[in-house]
Amino acid sequence: MRIYTLGGYDEVGRNMTAIEHEKEVVIFDMGFNMDKIILMEEEERNASYRELIKYSAIPDDSILKGKKVVAIVPSHGHLDHIGAIPIMAERYNAPIYATPYTHLLLKEMFKEQGREHLIKRLKCLDYNQQVKIGKKGMSIEFIYVTHSIPYSSMVLLRTKEGNVAYLNDYKIDFSPVLKQEKPFPKRQFKKIGKEGLKVLIMESLRADEKSKTLSENLARYMVKEVIKESYEESKGAVFFTTFSSHIARLNSVIEANKGERKVIMLGRSLDFYVRCARKLNLIDVKDIPIYYHRKKIIKVLKKIQQNKEEYLVILTGNQGEYDAVLTRMSRGEYPYMWDKNDTVIISSNPIPHPVNIANRFVLERNLQEKGVRVIDGIHVSGHARREDSRDILRWLNPEFLIPSHGDLSKTSALAELGKEEGYIIGKTAILSYNGNVIDL
Repeated sequence: MRIYTLGGYDEVGRNMTAIEHEKEVVIFDMGFNMDKIILMEEEERNASYRELIKYSAIPDDSILKGKKVVAIVPSHGHLDHIGAIPIMAERYNAPIYATPYTHLLLKEMFKEQGREHLIKRLKCLDYNQQVKIGKKGMSIEFIYVTHSIPYSSMVLLRTKEGNVAYLNDYKIDFSPVLKQEKPFPKRQFKKIGKEGLKVLIMESLRADEKSKTLSENLARYMVKEVIKESYEESKGAVFFTTFSSHIARLNSVIEANKGERKVIMLGRSLDFYVRCARKLNLIDVKDIPIYYHRKKIIKVLKKIQQNKEEYLVILTGNQGEYDAVLTRMSRGEYPYMWDKNDTVIISSNPIPHPVNIANRFVLERNLQEKGVRVIDGIHVSGHARREDSRDILRWLNPEFLIPSHGDLSKTSALAELGKEEGYIIGKTAILSYNGNVIDL
């Protein structure tokens, strides 16, 4: 068995891993480096495949040239895992297997980017549906996990040389809030471990943080309380920002409003993720308008300005992204006059990268300079912490551990945890880097 660690091993994002067995290759994820994408101008984002690799915006898969790729398998719908698929899948004559929400997101991406011909290669799989791939006895299966986007999964690859689990990303949540979700499948993970697992490739994004990640149910309660308090104390508009893909959090905001204020959504990525979620009945937004064209946003903000206390506005910009609606408003690029009665609720942590941390700092500073009340910290992470990772290691009991989705400080933290659990760093807990090949 040969493992190609192509992206997400030197940084947070740009995830891509390939497994080769008897000259057949399965690819897990093809993601963007979101920090690079955010810094690019619009025309740069439409650059060629080679130019995007040069910018370090997408993984460099040149090592796979001439290989027989039999499947592309994204684990979930975040752009640091699927963003590069429309660009890179052209290079491989292979089916793309995805869970329902990820399948729908990719379908819409192919349409928007003029790559409709790729839609015929999309295959929708539900959880626990085992499918044979290639001609060498391999199969894949999506295993349900909780995360911050619906239909996230651990991908289980079965081969004659042993099973491989690709767990990138997840959290252990026994009390998820969407009605379509269920508790983290602890028993199923233990069963997979008892069957025997050769390799576990696992995210390390928050492996350096002690303790366990809290349930989304806690975030739901915090959202309810902070919105209730904001309505009571503020005579201005209330603005709420979180990740556009966090459908559970968005649903909690709508529930917390209880029909008290008019809800409006602003931002292109909100339209994309929410529109797809609505098609799968993951969220009820039939009475909530979503605007993303500049002229319409300006018109809506002028309307809100006249009766601020009547509106709850959900908008993009939780990371301080330069082109996001909230960021533009904080710079005064939209005709909205902030005042001390306005409240901005930020329901996310900065992605742990210097660019995101700096952008978020500037966003909050700009808002505070305008006298806006900023409420931060209304959030629980969608990623596992150290003790969650320890549980997974004990349940799955893999022969080899390969930390992924992080720079060396993150991956080494997970390797050190592996050492505590009996793994040997460099032998059974293997630290890798982008472009590396691991032979087992």
